[in-house]
Amino acid sequence: MTGLHLSNINHAIGDIRLTVEAMHFAAGQLTGIVGPNGAGKTSLLKIAAGLMTPVQGVVGFDDGAEDGQLAFRDGQQRARRLAYLPQFQPLAWPMSCRDVVALGRLPYHGDFANLQAEDWRHVDAALARCQVEGFATRAIDQLSGGERARVLIARLIASDPQVYLLDEPTQSLDPAAQLAVMGLMQQQARAGKTVVMVLHDLNLAARFCDQVVIMHNGHPAHMGPPQEVFTPAHLRPIFSVNMASIETPHGRILQTLDAEGR
Repeated sequence: MTGLHLSNINHAIGDIRLTVEAMHFAAGQLTGIVGPNGAGKTSLLKIAAGLMTPVQGVVGFDDGAEDGQLAFRDGQQRARRLAYLPQFQPLAWPMSCRDVVALGRLPYHGDFANLQAEDWRHVDAALARCQVEGFATRAIDQLSGGERARVLIARLIASDPQVYLLDEPTQSLDPAAQLAVMGLMQQQARAGKTVVMVLHDLNLAARFCDQVVIMHNGHPAHMGPPQEVFTPAHLRPIFSVNMASIETPHGRILQTLDAEGR
């Protein structure tokens, strides 16, 4: 099992300076990153994925300090071990959904011509797990936004990574599909994978995540289990809203009461 660590991160993004002294995404855990718009959530995820290089700091797999950093800097090794789903992903070609999901196998073989029967078994299993096997032969540009999002998540699963990084994967999904995606990612974490998701829905984070990070003005203001982090005292000054925390048989629910000053 492989986790991911970040240390001494310092990076300027517009008017925001992203600073992280130490952050660890552990194998076997589902971590949610939340925070207001512009807090640095997506930038943090891109740095964790190796898509942005910070001015200062290191990112690495949990293979021992130096070995993990070397493996992370090796693009091919990183592509085999880490899968990233961006918030917005334009799809310019009318590829079949099965071929889109098969893109997740390319880090192992380089191109479609080299894919083996085992790779296609991974592809078909991922389509089934995301309940989109019925779309296999359809062009992805013919699907709704929510259907397309589920196909793209299937592509990540087909790649069988050790680390999943997803930026707002539930944003275009209906409530049932949101629960299905969160449950699926929770299953991946329970199987020993490292799963990190940027989320705007605090209730989804509270229900499914093992730990949460609240980003505020470019730094992690609070980190820990949801029941410790998601308190009205922590949320009010960051989100500028008054919230009530309600315990239910299905877990804690956060209810927005009003915006401060309105």
